[in-house]
Amino acid sequence: MVSILRPQEIGDTRIEIDLPGLSDVAAEFKNIEIFNGDTIFVPRAPVVYVYGEVQHPGAYRLERKMTVIQAVSLAGGFTLRGSEKGLRVKRRTLKGAMNNFSASGDDYALPDDVIYAKENLF
Repeated sequence: MVSILRPQEIGDTRIEIDLPGLSDVAAEFKNIEIFNGDTIFVPRAPVVYVYGEVQHPGAYRLERKMTVIQAVSLAGGFTLRGSEKGLRVKRRTLKGAMNNFSASGDDYALPDDVIYAKENLF
């Protein structure tokens, strides 16, 4: 969510903009004017981290409704030793604890997920 802070004599006004919603065909398109003195806040893009038996481990931008296997694909796919059967995800809960679980390729990836592609032993 992008926000614009607009200073005014009676107090600052905050305007919230749902950028993904702007691309929705059914949404009402609205032009928003930017004025001198406006401050625009743009949050960091959500990322997913992929490592293990993938071609190019690293952090990748998370797209809407991205699956775990799509995130692995961004990392160049599996190495010769990697396997879709060995996918693990570390995900932080709302209380801050880390959950570590087996994932299928069709599971959705969430912001800041850490995806590990294990080595296929057979």
